[in-house]
Amino acid sequence: MLESAIADQLHPPTARPVRHWIHDDQEQERASRSLTNGQFYAFTAVEDDTSYVLIARPIHAAYAQRHMPRPADSLSE
Repeated sequence: MLESAIADQLHPPTARPVRHWIHDDQEQERASRSLTNGQFYAFTAVEDDTSYVLIARPIHAAYAQRHMPRPADSLSE
């Protein structure tokens, strides 16, 4: 998973909130609401003097239809 790949690169105190993100229902709701409303979503992890900002952006529906496999397509492969 993405959060694990990122968390594995951080020191344990900084990695904890990144690993916890996937289980944080309120943060998941905030991310979902932002993306559904066409807004960027950002999550910040701070380590000493460095901030790591992870950003997700919504994709346009037309782009998704052209570039992302449909569920039926992925099952037939």
